[in-house]
Amino acid sequence: MTRFSIWLAVIVVAIVSGWAGFRFNASRYEQGNVEATGTIAQLLVATFQGLDGRPHTLGDWRGKVLVVNFWATWCPPCREEMPAFSHTQLRLGNQDVQFVGIAIDSPDQVREYIRTMPVSYPVMIGSAATLGITAGLGNASQGLPFTLVLGREGHLISSKLGRMSDDELEEHIRPLIAIKP
Repeated sequence: MTRFSIWLAVIVVAIVSGWAGFRFNASRYEQGNVEATGTIAQLLVATFQGLDGRPHTLGDWRGKVLVVNFWATWCPPCREEMPAFSHTQLRLGNQDVQFVGIAIDSPDQVREYIRTMPVSYPVMIGSAATLGITAGLGNASQGLPFTLVLGREGHLISSKLGRMSDDELEEHIRPLIAIKP
């Protein structure tokens, strides 16, 4: 075998292994997965400081379709999706849909950003440890933006690393709105 053939074989094996690992990891976090539910439970009871200085948990909104968006002021894709999230909150809030932003940033920077670019949903402050929780929900790289859609009982419906389009968001939320408690 030539040196080129060996390198080509190594590259092919690496690509196939990476793809298989990605598919395995992605399949573990589909709707109803018991392993992901434990991490969701941790996230629902975690306490976050609101911009009002008061502590909040995501469990405060149990019974609603919950869209949780992890973001930062320094993240361009995060800032790009926030106006659409705010608009959707205004449009669907009366149908028991609740958006919550968790900023992985300093409270002062978040307050300044929200003052210049207001949103129609609560924003809380998270930390690097908060992103650690998301690793078990499909955010292995702990990147931003990262969005979760949870059903009314706190079950993971979907997770997305990267900017979520309006169509993707509607696709996940609409069926949940139709199901009344």
